[in-house]
Amino acid sequence: MLLSSPGGDCIDDMRHLRKDDGLEAMLGYRLPAPETARHWLDGFHDESLTKESPLHGSFIPRESEGLEGLKEVRRRTIWAYVEAVHPGWDVTFDVDAQLIGMNKACARYCYEGYKAFQPIEVSWAEMGLVAMDEFRDGNVPAAKDIKMVVDEAYEMLLPGLWRVKIRSNSAAYQ
Repeated sequence: MLLSSPGGDCIDDMRHLRKDDGLEAMLGYRLPAPETARHWLDGFHDESLTKESPLHGSFIPRESEGLEGLKEVRRRTIWAYVEAVHPGWDVTFDVDAQLIGMNKACARYCYEGYKAFQPIEVSWAEMGLVAMDEFRDGNVPAAKDIKMVVDEAYEMLLPGLWRVKIRSNSAAYQ
């Protein structure tokens, strides 16, 4: 997130962020070198999960064991936040997919005609927390499995009597 927020296009752009003394002071640590970050990110990829990908049409592979582990870290973070802040029982989930233009060979063409990835995110609007996200190829419609995505976000909440509202664009019309 720190890389893409200021407009970073690739992992090598981390070199610029590593030189930012103010960012280092805010974070309390120096960002890793691009090679270190690339190695860490590669650990989340499991090539065997993409073998079922069809030649045509959209496909969302199962998450790797590493990504499932990160999901548990997110859950525990949200639970600790709720226990510390006591935000009340009202939750608004904002659901949105975003096209990110890409020149990578593996990127698929999106509905607008260019190569892209299209991650989807469910954020807890009142708290500014990301409850769920899923990385997707550019040719995966935003509406695909959107109910499952929202249900997964709900599972991130501490057990309780939540009053949940969903905000989305037309992708959630179904």
